[in-house]
Amino acid sequence: MTSEKPEVLTLINVFALIIVVLLSWVAFFSCMLCLHKFFTMPEWFFPVFRDATQKRVRQLRDVQERRIEENENLEDDISEGYGSNESESIA
Repeated sequence: MTSEKPEVLTLINVFALIIVVLLSWVAFFSCMLCLHKFFTMPEWFFPVFRDATQKRVRQLRDVQERRIEENENLEDDISEGYGSNESESIA
């Protein structure tokens, strides 16, 4: 009987160690997930960041719309320019 007692304690210690290791991994990965969400989506945590992000998105959209308009104007100018140059060179 005395020889079985240390084996049982060793098994309990091994299972306790496995449970502690698993719980520590779960805690570690949940902390990493929270930090990842914190740094990639700060507007979830702070409304100031959300407002700044929305303002920046609006600015970028305005710039994009202006560039599209400029490109369309340039395409119109180029097509008109080529048409007039070809007619002049042919004549």
